[in-house]
Amino acid sequence: MNAGSDRNRESQSRDPRENARRAGSSRSRSRSRDSPGTAIGSRNKSLRERKTEYQRHYASLESARTPTPEHTKHCCDRELQAKLCGGDSRVDSRSLRGNLLAEYPPAAKEPGACLRLFGKVDDDEEKQETLAQQRDLRDFSVSMPRLSAKDVDLRILPQQVKAAIDFLVALNPCEVVPDAEAEKLPKLLPPQREEHRGRRTLLLDLDETLVHCHCQPTPLEGSNVVPGLHLELEHTESIVPMILRADVYVRPHARRLLMDTAERYEVVVFTASASIYADKVLDFLDPGRKLVAHRLYREACTEIAGGHFKDIRRLGRPLKDLVLVDNSPLAPGLAPDNGLIVASWYGDNALDDELHDVAEVLREIHSVESIPDYLARRYGFKEFLQELRANAMSRAANSARFAAQVRMSHIMFSSSSSLVTQVQR
Repeated sequence: MNAGSDRNRESQSRDPRENARRAGSSRSRSRSRDSPGTAIGSRNKSLRERKTEYQRHYASLESARTPTPEHTKHCCDRELQAKLCGGDSRVDSRSLRGNLLAEYPPAAKEPGACLRLFGKVDDDEEKQETLAQQRDLRDFSVSMPRLSAKDVDLRILPQQVKAAIDFLVALNPCEVVPDAEAEKLPKLLPPQREEHRGRRTLLLDLDETLVHCHCQPTPLEGSNVVPGLHLELEHTESIVPMILRADVYVRPHARRLLMDTAERYEVVVFTASASIYADKVLDFLDPGRKLVAHRLYREACTEIAGGHFKDIRRLGRPLKDLVLVDNSPLAPGLAPDNGLIVASWYGDNALDDELHDVAEVLREIHSVESIPDYLARRYGFKEFLQELRANAMSRAANSARFAAQVRMSHIMFSSSSSLVTQVQR
């Protein structure tokens, strides 16, 4: 009798769920079954299975291709960067696919590499992946998917990007300075030189695109980049002359981008900075002034409601042959489909590859019939802004309609109340 009771107590202590069932705690059991932790665990399990499947499939290629030390170091550096910079540690099919391709960059550049590594992807799956990338878009960059107003969540974008988009949607600078008015304004560039005759024109932004200027007295916190230039600029416009000291950090691949594009394009640096600062930085990047054909400064920008736009319609070059590379969505606002928007760089990442991706895009568009048509199909920035404006107008109309209905209801209620009062009297 005592032995049986001991066995019963032992089985009860070993099986808590059975104890809960016998005690009649159905509510707590349903909560544990439907808890978020359970769903997350099952989802992670499926993702781990997909990761293992990719790894097994990829391992079959190791006999034909052995990773070099450079590739292994590149992958390790990226993982270290993700840990140090607070990267997202969640594992999904897109990040896994990108990490595997990053280990073997030459293989990834070969035509059909993704198909060989991961098999044929159905059109529906590819569309779903594009939509997921749009929903997960954290910043504008040259590698972002085509923009869509219904799929891009503006709330999760960086504050400076969101502010620029809101400004463009509210203002619509193309209506403030239409094409007919821009034709009447003075041209910003002289005719092309003989060595650039027939070339297309590439306009490059300076700050946060090619370099980052740090003006604080303390070193840049968390940066693994060595400053390339130290500046001391005298500010004489103030009552008391001041000397501005700054460290200039050069973005990875910036010099290579200038050298590569100078062979194909007429390169122009178009910055919203003052010439006293920009000239010193450009003299450091291009000492012999052989790479950059022209320099345009803040006074060449078009200021509208406090925003500085780079009106490339005033350059004296055909729009179909112009591309503006800038980190601010505001800069190409007067010709949105001529803009190639890149991620901002603040001197804190020595492994940044954005300008490497920019160079690849510039090689692609060099031979297309029309650069804005190509960028419109690839990114759709102008159409994206038009969709946002249409949505904003629709919301404003709905708000006005709702306000009118509220006012009408209030008037009708007030009229009926007065009638009832008169009848009672």
